[in-house]
Amino acid sequence: MPPLLSAFFDTTRFPARWLCGEWTPGLAWLHILSDLAIWSAYFSIPALLFSLARRRTDLPFRRVFLLFGAFILLCGTTHLIEAVIFWWPIYPVAGVVKFATAATSWGTVFALAPVVREALSLRSPAQLEAEVDTRVEELRRLNQDLASEAAQHRRTLDSLHRTEERLRLALEAGGMGAWEWDLRDNRVEWSGGLEAMHGLAPGAFGGTLDTFVALVHPDDRPQLQSALDTALRERTQFSTEFRTTRLDGSHGWVAGVGRAHYDADGRPQRMIGIGLDVTARRRNEDAARFLAEAGHVLGEVADVDSTVTRVVALSVPRFADHCAASLLTESGELRRIALQTAPVMPPASAAVEAAVQDAATVGASAARVARTGVTEFVPALDASVIRAAVHDTALAEWLVGLGLRSSITVAMKTRGRVLGTLTFVTASSGRVYSAPDAQLAEQLAERVGTAIENARLYEALRAADRRKDHFLAVLAHELRNPLSPLATVAELLARPDVAAPDRLRACGVLRRQVSHLARLVDDLLDVARIGQGKIALKYGRATLAETVQRAVEMVSAPALAAGQSIATTVTDGDVPITVDGSRVVQALANLLANAVKFSAPGGRITVRASLVDGDAVMTVTDEGVGYAPERAERLFEMFAQEPGDHHHGGLGIGLFLVRAIAELHGGSATGVSAGPGRGSTFTLRVPAVAASPETAVRRVPVARRPARRRILVADDNRDSAQMLELLLTFHGHDVKVAYDGAEALALAATFRPEVALLDLGMPLLDGYAVVQQLSATSARPAVVVAVSGWGDAVARQRSAAAGFDHHLVKPVQWEDLERVVHADTD
Repeated sequence: MPPLLSAFFDTTRFPARWLCGEWTPGLAWLHILSDLAIWSAYFSIPALLFSLARRRTDLPFRRVFLLFGAFILLCGTTHLIEAVIFWWPIYPVAGVVKFATAATSWGTVFALAPVVREALSLRSPAQLEAEVDTRVEELRRLNQDLASEAAQHRRTLDSLHRTEERLRLALEAGGMGAWEWDLRDNRVEWSGGLEAMHGLAPGAFGGTLDTFVALVHPDDRPQLQSALDTALRERTQFSTEFRTTRLDGSHGWVAGVGRAHYDADGRPQRMIGIGLDVTARRRNEDAARFLAEAGHVLGEVADVDSTVTRVVALSVPRFADHCAASLLTESGELRRIALQTAPVMPPASAAVEAAVQDAATVGASAARVARTGVTEFVPALDASVIRAAVHDTALAEWLVGLGLRSSITVAMKTRGRVLGTLTFVTASSGRVYSAPDAQLAEQLAERVGTAIENARLYEALRAADRRKDHFLAVLAHELRNPLSPLATVAELLARPDVAAPDRLRACGVLRRQVSHLARLVDDLLDVARIGQGKIALKYGRATLAETVQRAVEMVSAPALAAGQSIATTVTDGDVPITVDGSRVVQALANLLANAVKFSAPGGRITVRASLVDGDAVMTVTDEGVGYAPERAERLFEMFAQEPGDHHHGGLGIGLFLVRAIAELHGGSATGVSAGPGRGSTFTLRVPAVAASPETAVRRVPVARRPARRRILVADDNRDSAQMLELLLTFHGHDVKVAYDGAEALALAATFRPEVALLDLGMPLLDGYAVVQQLSATSARPAVVVAVSGWGDAVARQRSAAAGFDHHLVKPVQWEDLERVVHADTD
């Protein structure tokens, strides 16, 4: 039998000795086999993770997958080394591998931190959705307007066609714009209207077919000649439209209509016809098609740059020979987004090419339009205008060589705000812009501005949606953290054999975790109230010593659990200060909680407080993780968390609340650190006297009556009602419980309670209706308290208006409950 199996079977003959741990060769092989088995499993798991990460390069949190795989791989390596150690003691290598395993574990923790950071700048999704809805509605209306305009254009075109027919008859009857071509001697006679139509002075027409054809655009001459030949050959009406090149270089459209006359032998003798200027109609058609195509492009929600670039590309050569678009940056400077030029351009030097592409050369006209929002329209660009506008001599001469004809610069706007500019320039096409062209450019710019705003809102909505998802994930994590120990405490307290010390420890955990949950909810509500401007300070008298003591008490439990010490130094501790004591304690406790959270176990935290120049100044210094100095201001932003730190939990709103509370008092909150790993110091500074002394209210201690009270508890949540009954009964009170409003009224009539604790959201009759009906009878208790999960100002005002004497927010603290139960009843 092989030695390995022999050793193993030898050990199995002595199960008692084997189980008790006596060392044998068989046990060594057993450990070796078990380590090798674990190693093989640990190497299989990362292989699967790496395979998944390789196949899905877009996998979310891919880096965390890889780090976790590396961690498992290193764990497997430790087991492999454990197996090797039995033959070859390589303890230093084992230590290094274990240290690498620990480092990879913490690296995995670090990799989770950026996931949290993405929720830090969360804006209100409801506001963004409302803005998007508004902009979508505006876009819908604009699209309807565009459709209406397109329909109007179609109706206009139909009207123009009918008008052309009527004009032809009128021109034939009146001889306006008429022409006659004598085919025998190739002479052409024109009326004065035709000369004006082709940009000629009266009597300037040469009088031959060749001089007429020379005025036709070269690209349209074959078409004109073909129409003439067909009409003469087939004895049909001559009808065509063509472009004409005027003496000033501009182009127009002419519709020609004519009919030939023949001799007795069927030979054409002459052709009589009319010419109609259809330039406006053709440009309207082009404008309608251009706007329709632009609307189609702008209707596709895309990023800002690509949207603008596609419109610029559409404009050349449809509307311009050169088109440039620039957007305003946050600093108010123009940044060129797109530049499109006609295919045919004169050669340029490298310097000129660089200047053309340079974003800084957006032009003085664009800068003025961006500043004023007023369109700049130059119908005739000559060399002097170009040289005066462009300071770069080489670039100016190159632009002159382009033969620039006209330019229009318009502002892209939305809701009266300028977003950027569009510049259109004509050159080789010979087109000269007119006032309708400027209006068309403004219409296009308006649509582009709306599309830009929609694209930005869409991107903002997507970003907000991503931040919302991350924030909800973090919030869920933070809410689940205390739920786990609470569930454990519930299981422990349900067991009758739990020792008294363990029961007390469990109760301590219960209090701490409930307090943590309540504080988390309160912080979130405070953030919402601050954002809506609904926090009002309640000034009262306090002292620095009392303030520091209360704040330290709030964090003493977690500090003690971490073995940390909190040293306090208070100067002028007995001098009265007029502040909102609860809010200042909350702010100072937040600073202390951060110090405890980000300090190592056993660390030292120092609190100093004194009066300086009429201000109460409190500083919290720790020896914890610290932060980079340039991150000081970022830490006070909403949901801010320092990247790269250990995941200590929390939503990143503590410091935001600290600064908000300080600024509400007219003070400030600042932080300094020498760098990562070198600790930090945070300073809270508030005026020692209220900015409005008349609003300061002196706190009056509440007289407590430890007497036994008859108390009615009404809540449809049976667990909540029964636990409240148990707590009040434990403190010596006579308690009755109702689970809906109707039952509460019936009990009040017979029980005659001195105090009523009413939930607001009960079935049948809610708390508001119960207190109103009790107030109308002699059965109304001396003290009626609203107990609700709603604690905002609106809920408190509503409960007070209904007749409640006090308003407590769930979970109710015993100190608050004891205060209202023993409150004066007069």
